[in-house]
Amino acid sequence: TGLCDCDMIPEILKELKNLTATDMSNPGQAFHSVFEFLNVYRFQAGLETIGEGRYIGLFESTIVITAITQSKIVIPGLKTPGANVYFEPFRWDQKMFTFVLSSPTQTIDWEIAAMSNAMHSDNEVYAIWTKDAMKKCIENGMAVQKPPHPEVRPQYASFMTPSVWVMMEESNGDKPALKKFKMNIFPQHEQGITFPLPESYWVDDRLNIPPVRSAIPVITYSKTPVASNIPNGFPYDRFTIDQAPWEELIAASELKPLFVKNSFKKEGQGEPIGFIKKSANATRGNSVMMYILPYNFPRLFKLIEILNKTPSMKAAPPSYWMAEFRQYLAEIPPYYHAKLKTMMAKLRLDHLMSPSLMPPIKDWPISNYKATVVNQ
Repeated sequence: TGLCDCDMIPEILKELKNLTATDMSNPGQAFHSVFEFLNVYRFQAGLETIGEGRYIGLFESTIVITAITQSKIVIPGLKTPGANVYFEPFRWDQKMFTFVLSSPTQTIDWEIAAMSNAMHSDNEVYAIWTKDAMKKCIENGMAVQKPPHPEVRPQYASFMTPSVWVMMEESNGDKPALKKFKMNIFPQHEQGITFPLPESYWVDDRLNIPPVRSAIPVITYSKTPVASNIPNGFPYDRFTIDQAPWEELIAASELKPLFVKNSFKKEGQGEPIGFIKKSANATRGNSVMMYILPYNFPRLFKLIEILNKTPSMKAAPPSYWMAEFRQYLAEIPPYYHAKLKTMMAKLRLDHLMSPSLMPPIKDWPISNYKATVVNQ
């Protein structure tokens, strides 16, 4: 984890050549041990925000590089506390690169290929037949060799790019998604902890145990535009994303709102959480960026706009405005409230979010569940 000091990479590769196998293990059990350790570590390190949404910037890029000599592995189910919250043993910020020590013509088990695809976009397992070929693969993946060795893959520094995975779907009402593809988001240092991606279930004081979720969250985008005028001074997160999927999906200055299904009280598309937009910028060029904002941001920004047009109302808004604001707060996931109060302070409007409007989520069963997992 954290292999990002490029000055140390040649030394690391040098030491790797001196490693000798002293304890050969079953690869499935080895995977099991690795994912058990990472699961415990993530909860202890505060990287798992169960019942609070997922923060794109709250990640720790982890690389799992494995070399196996057989075509099939079986990974036992994880038993460590909190592992039952996920369908998969891995997480959205973890990448796996698999080297099969065999002839390039050997058939690779579909489970190995599927897991490598889920944790790495190339949908590729590297068949390695010599020590030299494996060395060249690692050098390419870690950007040691420039230009990369042409006879082996990968052909770019895929091991070294911190990112998180999300699954994108084009909204199609109650029908299956029109398009579906996996996408990388590349958060920068201290970026991406303003607002979360919401959970795909509603959190309240009746929820004792969180529903099982996928390691890679699903975000739905729509072709129907929404109001997107961000108030001056209001904080938000903006991310660089994979550009290739959007080259034919989004036009210049076009905006596609984002949703997480079943994040609202009622099942369905939910309310907008941000948008993807193509914009020309002197430093980024004609790029596509992802913006993450408060839940149902068009409704909130409309209320803020009313106050900005009549500044005298900010200290004590009229009753109709407060009624609308209370309704807005009641209809967003409660784990947004604390973050929203902090961000409203940037506009000197945090006094409008009195304690009576903020549910005691820390006393709810879902919070107790997470505390129990961490303390076990």
